Order: sequence, then structure tokens, then C-alpha cells
Amino acid sequence: MFENLYRYYYFDLSNRNTSDVSGLSLYINGYNNSKRPIDLRMIIIYEKYANIDCIEGTYTQLTSRFDK
Repeated sequence: MFENLYRYYYFDLSNRNTSDVSGLSLYINGYNNSKRPIDLRMIIIYEKYANIDCIEGTYTQLTSRFDK
């Protein structure tokens, strides 16, 4: 893995303001200081919690899985 110069960086973005439910974007900015091309890959794990009432046809967004 590291003999091929692979690196893994982990960022926890869960500390954002939970009252802000607007759309979010992720950007990667950087500078390639070598003469070789690089591939950047992101693995994004996103959790969203909601209550769906199939009988009434309502959808209620929750801030965590512990909300009722």
C-alpha cells in the first residue's frame, strides 16, 4: 500500500450545525508537486434520518436516530 505512495486521510464532518439542513458540497483543492498524474478518490458516508408515515403519507426529517 504505502510502497505505491497510497495515502488515506479521514475527515469527520459530523460536527456541523444540525439545524442547517441546506444542501452541502465537498471540494478538494490541492497542488500536485510531481510530474506524475495522480488519482484522487473520495468515499463519502452520509446518514439521514426520517420518519415516514405510509398511512398518512407524511415525511418528517430528524436530526438523529434518537429523535421521535
